[in-house]
Amino acid sequence: MTEKVKYEYDIKEKSIDFSICLLKYLNKIEKSRVIVPLIDQLTRSGTSVGANIHEAQSSQSVKEMMRYYRIALKSANESNYWFILLDSLTGTNSEVESLKK
Repeated sequence: MTEKVKYEYDIKEKSIDFSICLLKYLNKIEKSRVIVPLIDQLTRSGTSVGANIHEAQSSQSVKEMMRYYRIALKSANESNYWFILLDSLTGTNSEVESLKK
């Protein structure tokens, strides 16, 4: 019988925390014609990470679960791209650095 390992955090909880922090941060940014599309893209890709992690938890097979985790990773990589573009216009700050980690 295998022993369950107690992890430091639950990835589902961490993904919810990330999405909430992301949305709060994006809501603070001054909106302009150029910034709004970047915020929209980052909102979609950033919250997609958690959505796919949550979906993976109810998968019916390991193959299906891994597919959702791969999609979550792709969304995280896409989010990093949008962060780079947004940072180039708004400037990097500690809140952004924390979200990227």
